[in-house]
Amino acid sequence: MGYNNEETGNLSKEVHLENSPIEKGDNYAEEEIIRLRKDKLLKLFNNKTNWVVGIILAIIAFISFSIRTSNIDKLKDVTTNNWTLGPDLDPFLFLRWAEYIAEHGKLFVLDSMRNVPLGYNTAGEAQLLSYLIVWFFKFLSLLPNFLVSKLPGAPQEISVTYAAILFPAVMFVFTIIAFFFLTKEIFKDSFKEPIYTNAIALIASSFLAVLPIILPRTIAGIPEKESAGFFFIFLSFYFLIKSFKSKDYKFIILNGILAGLSTATLGLIWGGVTFVFMISGLSIFVFFMLGDFNKKHFTSTLSWVLSFMPVMMFFSTRYTVQNFLISASTTPIFVTLILSSLGIFVYPKVKDKTFVKYFREKWNLPKEIILLIYTGIIILIFGFIFLGKERIIGEIVQTYGQLISPLTTTRFIRTVAENSQPYFIDSWKGSFGPTIKSIPVFFWLFVSGSVALFYNMFPKIRKKERILLATSYFIFILGLIFSRYSPNSSLNGESVTSLFVYFGGMALFLGYFFWVYYKSHKNNERHNLKIEFPIVLLFLMFFVSILAARSGVRFVMVLVPPTSILVAYLMVISVKKTLSNENESWRFFFVTISILILFLGIFSAYSFYESIKSQASSFYPSQYNTQWQKAMGWVRENTSENAVFSHWWDYGYWVQSIGKRATVLDGGNAIVYWNHLLGRHVLTAPEDNLGLEFLYTHKTTHLLIDSTDIGKYPAFSSIGSDENYDRFSFIPTFFMDEKSTQEVKEGTLYFYRGSSSLDDDIIFSVNDTEQRIVKENSGIAGNLLFQRTNGEFLQPEILVISNGKQINVPLRYLFVDNELRDFGSGYEGAIFLMEKVDQNGNSLVSNKRGAAFYLSARTSQSLLVRKYLFQEEGNFKLVHSESYPLVNELRAQGFKVDDFVYFGGNFLGPIKIWEIEYPANMVINEDFLVTEYPNNVLEKV
Repeated sequence: MGYNNEETGNLSKEVHLENSPIEKGDNYAEEEIIRLRKDKLLKLFNNKTNWVVGIILAIIAFISFSIRTSNIDKLKDVTTNNWTLGPDLDPFLFLRWAEYIAEHGKLFVLDSMRNVPLGYNTAGEAQLLSYLIVWFFKFLSLLPNFLVSKLPGAPQEISVTYAAILFPAVMFVFTIIAFFFLTKEIFKDSFKEPIYTNAIALIASSFLAVLPIILPRTIAGIPEKESAGFFFIFLSFYFLIKSFKSKDYKFIILNGILAGLSTATLGLIWGGVTFVFMISGLSIFVFFMLGDFNKKHFTSTLSWVLSFMPVMMFFSTRYTVQNFLISASTTPIFVTLILSSLGIFVYPKVKDKTFVKYFREKWNLPKEIILLIYTGIIILIFGFIFLGKERIIGEIVQTYGQLISPLTTTRFIRTVAENSQPYFIDSWKGSFGPTIKSIPVFFWLFVSGSVALFYNMFPKIRKKERILLATSYFIFILGLIFSRYSPNSSLNGESVTSLFVYFGGMALFLGYFFWVYYKSHKNNERHNLKIEFPIVLLFLMFFVSILAARSGVRFVMVLVPPTSILVAYLMVISVKKTLSNENESWRFFFVTISILILFLGIFSAYSFYESIKSQASSFYPSQYNTQWQKAMGWVRENTSENAVFSHWWDYGYWVQSIGKRATVLDGGNAIVYWNHLLGRHVLTAPEDNLGLEFLYTHKTTHLLIDSTDIGKYPAFSSIGSDENYDRFSFIPTFFMDEKSTQEVKEGTLYFYRGSSSLDDDIIFSVNDTEQRIVKENSGIAGNLLFQRTNGEFLQPEILVISNGKQINVPLRYLFVDNELRDFGSGYEGAIFLMEKVDQNGNSLVSNKRGAAFYLSARTSQSLLVRKYLFQEEGNFKLVHSESYPLVNELRAQGFKVDDFVYFGGNFLGPIKIWEIEYPANMVINEDFLVTEYPNNVLEKV
């Protein structure tokens, strides 16, 4: 049998079958023809694959770059008409540092604009991102003018800010390329034909380029740490895999060093280096336990570790030997090094000793299990000796807590929005759609891809065990994800049912896998469980990413790389299975399944592309950001360069970078205790004395409050509370129900509809009789306000439902028409009336008193409410009020709109800035300069 090799350019030409057994039947001949044509097709692609793959990869990178730079034209500061960053916080710190480095050649040691009066030691922060921006700026500055004008946004000249804007989009091009080669290296030994590995790598790179959830960290204008971090994550994995696969010690060490340098670089950019530590460490540990670990792998691991540790410690004070040794993320690395060194150098000498022989012969345990048992015993003994029993138990309890709620251990962490734990029903389903009849397509594709890959990992074990193992793995993955399905279901992540699903699936999989593992060892079939290291790493990347995504909203994006690979694998393996199938009865089934998978994969990619293209064009300063630009423009022009601003921590980097002024707090939260002090003694304080003392101690000249602080009241009141949450509260909004308005002879009764829980018991007097409403079984159902025909307002009331009964509670205060009215009695709460504007078609409908804040006794007396809403001054002199841009636009059109307005479902208020006039006898209070909590109870949830 033979065929003409010269005819590969035309697959439709005749296939020569001289001397073939075609006489055996038409079916056989047809199968031979199909096989030969398939071989020709594969050879055609394999011979021309490199340039084709390169072109496709370039197209993917170009599309990604075009999408991620589509917003550049709109990244302008309205006060200067110069370039500015997009709507984010942290990048403004990196830009400020980059500007200083570009001017002075290196970064200052102490950042005096942060944490006034102590400043901030920059050696404790990842500085490399700012240096990368400067180096990129210097590269762009070398370009001739005709090329500069062709850059996105057509800049007239290159500035550091423009370089920072363009940096994430350019960096993501390199990230896609690194990801392509990583994916290709993972599957390089899994397929004989390169076309399959190239196809998986290209498809995975396409998904990486268009999945929307990763866009905010990689788009132009937002030079976040992740924009460069992902590139070095992929490089670290790539070189580590290359090191493990190398046969020559020269290349083992070289690739190990490159992996270590990539890891160290990542650590000097982003704390996400812990993902590399955890994933690589667990992968090496699992690979060791499977019995394939040898001296070369030990050399790979050691060269990697000895490369990243000294570099990271040399360039940053945040990394020390002690931190590396006791950190949960690096523990698997050092445990495996200990285990492998014992296995390689010690075990051969002691394997016939009684204490080893007992486990080896009596229990027939694998060498790796024996080493793990003894190593665990030794670690526990030393732990109890040097750390103590309480510390060990505490670590175990903390580890359990980290598995359940990793990012909710302190009040501060819990109040950061991006640290909130996501539920499947919202974050997962929304991020990994598109949905067809409420079914998230991409989600089920990557779950199916992981199960398919897991099943195909063990081709040599018995089919029944293979199916059961894959089934237990499927249950395990679903248990991890769906144990936190929705907040209102039994699977809310914290219920007994949730914990059973979470740990039960884990126990089922690990238990069955260990049984297969032990059985294979017992029957001398350990070779059947052999898994290539790159595949182990891919599965651990997927597993760790699931745990990370389950722990906090901000980590959902780390699922993008492994899921992109798994979906790409599923698409390619389904086609390969169809092409390789020679069973006529199964052909229709495989063709149908592969077409369905391909359709769903392409449908997902196209949906992601349309979504990301739309989203990218909207990443530019909003009206809220414009309001801040104008406020900071006023700050630059009207305050001393030595001015110091106090405000909630969110705005620190904006004040420092845009306003060019120092702050007490910022987004780095280097001294979390100061958040407590400012939240307690300033923002929620019922009187000004301690607040003034705190501000004076921190050399504050100006206080700034932003409209979003109203919504953040639960956050800083929680952080600022004592152990009994004495300051914790919230500011709910109620809206006038015009249908329930009652016109009577004496005037008009207005009803404000809404609901709210209570922050404390309500105590008030009726006819000199004190009454108490307990907060635990009570809630507010609305507000009542009566206005006489002469315009006079009577005392407002809140409607409280307590134990099923309605109680009308009189409030002491009412703020209306820019005046605070005190009725002298009633519950020490208040109603703050404001204008509500709605859009009805092309017209606007205004109700001057259409919305109201309910202010409890706690909030009504707080400094924030007294200064920002009630317009009280005292030692705080209002020097600037920057209205919301939409308010200014409405005023320009002739509408008489108040500073505080509820428009389109959003509260729009000014940014207010006060200059502080301190009493003559004010002195520094050293207690307000303490950097650690005096009592840990104050920071715990």
